[in-house]
Amino acid sequence: MNLLNHYLTLYVLRCFLIYRIKNQKKKEVEISKMRRNIRTTEGIVFGGLYLIF
Repeated sequence: MNLLNHYLTLYVLRCFLIYRIKNQKKKEVEISKMRRNIRTTEGIVFGGLYLIF
């Protein structure tokens, strides 16, 4: 019984860690997407200014 509890706690910890890592990666992806969007808007703005002047 004790061994079973040990395995259950290990399993829960592993699931929790995997979940946290996935969330972290998702956040990083969102951040990189935001940065890319900012970069493209900057490009559009500067491109527009360049075309005007």
